[in-house]
Amino acid sequence: MVCQRCLGTVEIEVDSQFSLGLVFDDEQAKQLPRSLEPVEMDENGILDLWEVVEDEVLLALPMFPMHSESECRIQQPEPENTTSGNEKRPNPFDVLAQLKQK
Repeated sequence: MVCQRCLGTVEIEVDSQFSLGLVFDDEQAKQLPRSLEPVEMDENGILDLWEVVEDEVLLALPMFPMHSESECRIQQPEPENTTSGNEKRPNPFDVLAQLKQK
């Protein structure tokens, strides 16, 4: 996968466990215990196992793959504290206050 920080290649280990309940229709799916994920077979009782495994792998992948911060080639810069708490910053709306007085 592509690291979203440095755009380099990152390997993601996929570890997922799931329990499936094979059903033919929605009525049977409603009767399954909550611990089983319903998978609907076609009218001939055939299940495309490759499609089921592919879906589960996609669900197990992270939304934003990234290296750990120590491994990433691009290190996030530390925020610079350029102003101390005592300095008064100019108000950008002072110009508007001056125009209003005219």
